[in-house]
Amino acid sequence: ESRLRLKTGGRVAKLVGDFYLLAGAYQEAVSILATAVDETKLNGDLLWYAGAQEALQIALVLQSEDALLGKRD
Repeated sequence: ESRLRLKTGGRVAKLVGDFYLLAGAYQEAVSILATAVDETKLNGDLLWYAGAQEALQIALVLQSEDALLGKRD
């Protein structure tokens, strides 16, 4: 139970980051997903760590694309 409780924070952060990503709020997604990457790695939650890494990379690419096209700040 305590191991699962430790993993919950990183998993929730990953899911919230995914929702920000879907909403097009890339800056917020990057921030939250970076936290999710750190927490999941720290807790040894490797599958969720990989998922958070993937989502973070996608958010970074989309954020830079928006910056290049001048759509956002």
